[in-house]
Amino acid sequence: MARFSTYATVALAFCVLVAADAFTAKKDDIGSADRVVNQVEGTYADSSNATVTKVVKSQDRLRANEVITTGPDSGTEISFIDETLFTIGPESSVVLDEFVYDPDPSKGRLAITATKGVFRFLSGKFASSAYEIKTPTATMGVRGTFFDVIVEEDGLTTVAVQEGEVELANFDGESILIPAGLSSTVKPAPPGEFQAPPSALAPPSEEFLERIAAMEDVFSGFFGMPDTEFRRFLAELDWSRIVAWAVAAVFMLPALTGGLSILALAGVLGAGGIVLWLLFF
Repeated sequence: MARFSTYATVALAFCVLVAADAFTAKKDDIGSADRVVNQVEGTYADSSNATVTKVVKSQDRLRANEVITTGPDSGTEISFIDETLFTIGPESSVVLDEFVYDPDPSKGRLAITATKGVFRFLSGKFASSAYEIKTPTATMGVRGTFFDVIVEEDGLTTVAVQEGEVELANFDGESILIPAGLSSTVKPAPPGEFQAPPSALAPPSEEFLERIAAMEDVFSGFFGMPDTEFRRFLAELDWSRIVAWAVAAVFMLPALTGGLSILALAGVLGAGGIVLWLLFF
């Protein structure tokens, strides 16, 4: 009986350790990069507190406190465990500060710091009060919503709401409630002065809409498809040279199919010029 008790104790301890490890893994795993286009990197501290930077690929899992950065013509669409969708546009940086998952939506929490760039946020299953989005100059309270954010290099933050409402506040606590179809901006405080309150409500500017459209374009078309080996292969091809070879082949067609003629001679000369450019330049 004593031996059985010892075995039972060891087994129970082992189960506790496995469960704890599973809980930790689940806690660290906050979502995934569902779509990745071009250059996207993630930086985080590993278990030994060493800084690790990785190339983010489609379906990669993400963790709390990970910093996501994107290059030109790049972006990623992130889905969190609570089904929140977060889109990061080109030349952007964001910190996935905190994610606490709880089956009870009122107890979950998601905090993000958008350092610079272009972003889109669509809230998931958590209660509205669970979401907090910060920038270098502002904070946003989410009320079951869908909105776009642009953060400039100096921290100037513009928010435009598509659905629901967003409470935009500066760091002095002055805030404005932005309804669907309108926008507001928070500017950085001038040196030695107080920060101005959020600007009056207005429709988003043409420049704002153009930059949001540019973010959407990153994910549209053939090269905006999910990050696969085939897409990366196609993206890395030198398409100017491929097109040049194709044009040279077309120029040769009259000589190959119609015998000698002025058109055939012109085609051969044109194809020869293209081939020389391809070989020596």
